[in-house]
This record gives sequence, structure tokens and C-alpha cells, in this order.
Amino acid sequence: MATERVTQAPDGTRTVERSDNTYVERRSGGGSAGTIILAFVALAAVLIVGFFLLNANRQETARTEAITGAADSVASSAASVGDSVSGAADRAASAIPAPSEAAPAAE
Repeated sequence: MATERVTQAPDGTRTVERSDNTYVERRSGGGSAGTIILAFVALAAVLIVGFFLLNANRQETARTEAITGAADSVASSAASVGDSVSGAADRAASAIPAPSEAAPAAE
């Protein structure tokens, strides 16, 4: 009859010794629960960072559109003021009599 002796190391290695042969069994690391949890945490972190970056981009776009709108408003106001000044200059010029229509100078 064969004798059998089994020893287990702290790293999970199991050794079975028989009088005729010796077998060494090693456990593989496999997909442990810690690895799966770490993967989910990393995925969540990437999603959160992506959300904040997209939100910042939206805020930047809104800010740019507000500045563009304000600049358009200033441009239209300046055009309106220019038209008013041009009209006033034309009215002032038409109110002054031409030199040929002026009264004769005293001699």
C-alpha cells in the first residue's frame, strides 16, 4: 500500500507526496472579486471625469455664445448710431444755404 503525505504552503500551493510519485498543485490567480470591484471603480472614475469634461465644454460654449451675442448687439448699436450721425450731418448740410444763394456782401 502506498503512503501519502499532503502539505499546503501559505501561497496556496498544495503538494501531494506518494511513495511512488510527487504531485504539485498550484492555484491560479483567476478573476477574484477584488479585481472585478477595482475594474468597476476605475470605470466609474472614467465616466465621472468624462461627465465633468463634457459639462465644462458645454459651459464654455454657452459663454462663447453669450459673448458673441453681446458683440452683435454692440455692432448693431454702433451701426444705428452711425446712421443717426450720418442723417444729422445730412440735415445740417441741407440747412446751410449754398454760397451762390447767399446775400450779396456789402461794398
